[in-house]
Amino acid sequence: MQLSEFGKKITQKSGILELMEDISSVFTSDDKIYMLGGGNPAQIPEVNALWKTRMLELIKDNTDFSNSLTMYDSANPNFSLI
Repeated sequence: MQLSEFGKKITQKSGILELMEDISSVFTSDDKIYMLGGGNPAQIPEVNALWKTRMLELIKDNTDFSNSLTMYDSANPNFSLI
């Protein structure tokens, strides 16, 4: 099939396609790799432990829990998710 210049351009590899290939190749690697880009946060055990601790604290306090779900910017200067 003969493609126009435009057709050739849109059927070539693009930056996003290469990024997606790179991201998916991580899951078949035996190396310990922390994903620091591409839209998904890294799975770092120490950071996950901190998030879990803070989430449990939020669940115990109805006000903090509700605020964390519904208030993007806190009106309370003493309120912090971290």
